[in-house]
Amino acid sequence: MKKSFLYFFCSILIFSCSEDSSEEVLPRPESEVETEESFELSNFELEIKVFEDGGVIMEASASELDSGVISEHGFLLSQLENPDFNNSQKFEPDEIVGNKFSQIVENDLDFNKEYFVLAYVKIGEEYNYTQIESFVSTGSKAPVIAQINQAHIGDTLQINGSNFTSISNRIKVLFDEEIGTVLESTDTLIKCIVPTSLKRFNPKVVVDLYQKQGAYEEFTLFKPIIENISETSVSIGDTLTVYGQHFDFENDRNAIIVDEKQAEVLFSSRDSITFVLPKSLSFSTNSFVLNSQLQDVGSGLSFTVKSPIITELPRSFRSYETIEIIGDEFSPIAEDNIVLFDDHQATVFEATKTRLKVRVPIGPYDDRNPILQIKLMDHIYQFEDNLEFVDTWLLYKELSENYFQHFISNDIAYVFIEDDVNSRFFVQRFDSDLNLLSTFYVDYPRTSIRDEYFRILYNEMTNRVFFYFIEDDEPNFYEFSLTSLEFEVRTKYPDNQSNGNAIFSIQDKLYMGFGNFTDGLNPSENPQPYAQFWQYDVTNDSWNQTANFPINYRFRSNTSTFVLNNEGYVGNGATSTGHYDFWKFSPTNDEWIRVDNFPEIKNRTASFEYNGSGYVVFGGFTSSQDDVYKYDTNLDDWLELEDVNEYFFQDYGRAPEVTTALKFSDAIYLIVNEYPSDFCFKADLNKL
Repeated sequence: MKKSFLYFFCSILIFSCSEDSSEEVLPRPESEVETEESFELSNFELEIKVFEDGGVIMEASASELDSGVISEHGFLLSQLENPDFNNSQKFEPDEIVGNKFSQIVENDLDFNKEYFVLAYVKIGEEYNYTQIESFVSTGSKAPVIAQINQAHIGDTLQINGSNFTSISNRIKVLFDEEIGTVLESTDTLIKCIVPTSLKRFNPKVVVDLYQKQGAYEEFTLFKPIIENISETSVSIGDTLTVYGQHFDFENDRNAIIVDEKQAEVLFSSRDSITFVLPKSLSFSTNSFVLNSQLQDVGSGLSFTVKSPIITELPRSFRSYETIEIIGDEFSPIAEDNIVLFDDHQATVFEATKTRLKVRVPIGPYDDRNPILQIKLMDHIYQFEDNLEFVDTWLLYKELSENYFQHFISNDIAYVFIEDDVNSRFFVQRFDSDLNLLSTFYVDYPRTSIRDEYFRILYNEMTNRVFFYFIEDDEPNFYEFSLTSLEFEVRTKYPDNQSNGNAIFSIQDKLYMGFGNFTDGLNPSENPQPYAQFWQYDVTNDSWNQTANFPINYRFRSNTSTFVLNNEGYVGNGATSTGHYDFWKFSPTNDEWIRVDNFPEIKNRTASFEYNGSGYVVFGGFTSSQDDVYKYDTNLDDWLELEDVNEYFFQDYGRAPEVTTALKFSDAIYLIVNEYPSDFCFKADLNKL
């Protein structure tokens, strides 16, 4: 029952569809279909020939093909087994010649694919068909590129040639490995976009179509042409524009190279590129190289960066002080501005086109009037006005040797440096400008001197020189002859062996005491040796004990000492926070008299007398300090003067090194031990 109903329903549906269709339905070509007797062609056959290099020729023939009665003729080509007018390519040859018509197909054939073909003719309203034939394609004819004109990156490019296809999505255009977007195509023309990702300006162009390729190796991008530049006299960081032809319109595809540095590109068009001049350049006059359209183009044009100038700065300042220099045409990159005071390079902290913030070099300087220069690229600008250092203490030299002993005789400094390897002293003679006058060697006067502490005692009144050596297993006190340059034994120093002694000279007498005792002396059990002071009579070669130092005498060494009005002043040499007392010794009364306490706790200071006042410089206790104090005998007071250089020594932070004063009649120097050389500061005597 169900089967009968289904059959009935389908019959009605088929009948309804036939009735409603108003369109002409072309008959499905079948080899078995028989046409009406009156239209049947005799011997209507199809022959196919496949070309080895691609393409196929289809030829249809019959016993009689009367073009007068045939309204249509052609071929249907499909990859489906039953080609028809809906699923096939339709080819209509131009004419029928000698009962034959044919069609050569060279395009749009896939390689190694099976195709199915039939030929047809239409006579009246009826179609006649050949049997369906098939072939395996060798592909289309290889595309041939005949011509490609020059172009820019991103341009729409026209490729002329043959064996292309109008089916654009079957075409792949390669520029080396980069794919160009195909916009439209015909059998002889392809329009595509030059890829923005090209790697070189002359890529090999390949048209890939149906697994066949055609290549063109003479394509090139346009070469950029540089014609002009907006400015030739420029400032660092200026914005410039180069004019020409065939530039890229994308900033990131253009590069301006100046002094091997890439400039920032702000704007690009086909005929101009605007860029910012690099801020760091090696030379003032520069040409440039343009890279555009993947090509480097040198320029015969050049521009010159203006020279820096100084319009304003302090005319007086201190070494190591931070100052501002006002002017123009400076580099905004601080390290590119080479600022020199004499031949010493300043540290540039900040820089703009019109302002430099610099730290004046510490030195050393030959005088107090430095020459200021600014070197920028190959420009050298020299400031012509006079400049002046106002330091009381200005770094004058760096001395190569450390930890020397010295004396000054007749304004000649004799510097003794130990040469333990050869058991001798190396002696240098300097004038008051610290020019080296001569050198010589003096043998050690005894065998045990190696690595041994010694002190030099000089008596100005008699111009005689004495050496004290700490070890007492041999004679420990000698006179050094300035004539023979030899040592002679003198009366032994009677006190316990010690180093860091306080020493001063009054008339023809030498005085010595204090120090660090090295013979195992216990200051708790026997403190008196620490308080003892001794007088040496230069004329009689004799030692006499003077009044003991009153208080705070234990462990004091490397003290501050100077002589005023034939009285010896001693203080500092601190090894504890209680060592701030200062005293003067009166040879007339053989007594110690306390004076104003020193303002700080110090040891290893330099000290000297000048113009009736005593000076204590540098030193420290737990860390170095660059203070300078002057003792005024009339006021019995310590006056604080300008520091040696607080800018330089504020971060010094080290335990105090030994400092030494060299006092000539017309010059005073401060030697600060600092590895690997000694700093030698020269005083402005008018400011002491």
